[in-house]
Amino acid sequence: MNGGLRVIGIVSVVLLCCVLIGQGVWFHKVREIKREELRHTATLVLREAFNAYLDQKLLNRDYQFACGLSRDGKTFNRVGGESIQIPSSKMFHEIFRGIFYDYLYRNQYLDLGQIDSLYRVALYNKGISDVPVLMIWDKASGDNLRQTDTLTTYQGYLFTQPIDIGYECEHQVVAAFRESGVFYFLGWHLLWEGIFMVAFVVCLVWQWWSMKTTWHNARVQTQGMAHLEHELRKPLATMISTLDGILSDSQRELTDIKLKKLGMMKARLLKMSDVTDTMLATMKTDRLEVEREPLDIQKELEQVEEMFKTIRSHAEVHFRIQECLKYPLLDRVYFNYVVINLVDNGIKYAGEKPVVYVDFREEGSEYVLVVTDNGIGMPRKALKRIFSQFYRVPDEQVAKLSGFGLGLAFVRKVVVAYGGRIKVESEAGVGSRFTIFIPSHQNKE
Repeated sequence: MNGGLRVIGIVSVVLLCCVLIGQGVWFHKVREIKREELRHTATLVLREAFNAYLDQKLLNRDYQFACGLSRDGKTFNRVGGESIQIPSSKMFHEIFRGIFYDYLYRNQYLDLGQIDSLYRVALYNKGISDVPVLMIWDKASGDNLRQTDTLTTYQGYLFTQPIDIGYECEHQVVAAFRESGVFYFLGWHLLWEGIFMVAFVVCLVWQWWSMKTTWHNARVQTQGMAHLEHELRKPLATMISTLDGILSDSQRELTDIKLKKLGMMKARLLKMSDVTDTMLATMKTDRLEVEREPLDIQKELEQVEEMFKTIRSHAEVHFRIQECLKYPLLDRVYFNYVVINLVDNGIKYAGEKPVVYVDFREEGSEYVLVVTDNGIGMPRKALKRIFSQFYRVPDEQVAKLSGFGLGLAFVRKVVVAYGGRIKVESEAGVGSRFTIFIPSHQNKE
C-alpha cells in the first residue's frame, strides 16, 4: 500500500508538471499568434488610414498640384515635372498617391497628427483600443524622420510591418504598440485558464491529502486491531493458566500467592477491558451516549487506585475527593475510563518516579476533575492537536512508548458527550495538568 501510494504520488506530480509545461507552451504559442494577428491587422489598417488621408488631401483645392494620364494610358504627366511611363493604367492611382505624398512632405504639408487620428478610429472599429505611436523612417538610413510621440527605447513595443510610401519609396511608415496590448486579446482566455489551473492544483492536492490520510488511517487501524488482538490474547492466556493452577489444587485453599495471582488476573482483566473499550469505541463510534446515574465516586476512585497499585506499583497516585461530594450524577462506564486514561498517561510519560494527583470537586453547577502529573510535558504548539485521533506528540521519548494516539481522542469524546469541556496546561520537562468541567445536571441536548 505504501509503495502504491508513493507511485500514485509520483505520477500525480509528473502529471502536474506536464500540465504546467503544456500550459506554458500553450501560452507562448497563443501569445505569438496574437502578436502576429495584431501586427497583421494593425499593418492593414495603417495602410488604409494612410491612403484615406492622402485621398482626403487630394480633394483639397488649396494645393497647387496637378497631374494626368495620357491618352495611351501608359504615360503619367505631372505639371512642372517629368513624365513617367507606367505599365498599366491601373497603377495610376497608386503612383499618383506616391507623388502626392512626396509633394506634401517636401513642402511640409504632411499632417502626421491627422493620420494618427484616422488610424486610431480605424483601430477602434477593429476592436483595438491601444494608443499607437506613428513614425516615418528613412528607408535607406533607418533614421526616424517624424513621429507622433517620443520613444526613448524600442524595447517593450510591438511594431507593424513597415509600409513603403512615396513614389521612389524612400520613406516608410510604421506604428508601435506597447507589448501589454497583446495581452488584452488574451484576457478572458488567461482568466479561465488560470481558474482551471488553480482548480486542478487544488483537486490534485486534495486527492493526495485524502489518499495519504486514508492510507494512514487504514494503517493505524490495522495496527490498532493487531494490538487489540494481542492485548486480548495475552490476558486470556494468563487468566487461563492462573485459573488452571488454582482449580487443579486439591487443597482448594487461597494462599497469599494465589490471592496475588488473582489480583494480577483482575488487573489484567481491567487493562484488557480498558484497551478493548478504547480501541473499539474510538474507531467505530463517532458520538457517544452517556446514561447518567448517581455514582459512588469514593468507591470508583478507590478501585482505580487499587488497580494502579497492582499494575503500576512504582508510581505514586494520590486521590482527593471533596468531602460533601458523595454521589455525583455521572455514569459507570466512561467516567472511570477518563480517570484511568489520564492517570495512565501521567505515569507512562513520566520518569522513574512518576507522581500523579487526582482531584475531584464541585464548583457551582459543574463537576471539576483535575489530573496533574510530573511527566515530560508537551510543547505549546502540540496542545491544540493532542485530542486529534491518531496524533502523537513528535518527541523521541513519546515515540519509544507504545500507543496510537487514541486515548485522549476518546477522552474528548466522553467529555463532549457529557456536554463539558477540557483544558490542558503543560510545560516541557515540568508536567501536565488536565482540567475537565462536566455540567452537574443532565444535558438534555
